[in-house]
Amino acid sequence: MRDRKAYILAKVTKNEHDEEVLENIIVDGSCIRTPDEDIVWAEKQKELEAEAAKGQKGKAPPKKK
Repeated sequence: MRDRKAYILAKVTKNEHDEEVLENIIVDGSCIRTPDEDIVWAEKQKELEAEAAKGQKGKAPPKKK
């Protein structure tokens, strides 16, 4: 299975020069869904992609990396 990033949070820390540094905290979207929910999510994404390709109502999911 591929990783699905659901959230990107930022943590502010200070480095050795007392400067603020942003660190990204990435939460994988698959860790917040059950396996059954993950299957439904994948099917829904395929439907949205097909609808977007046909020009129907609905938004295309974000591009996959």
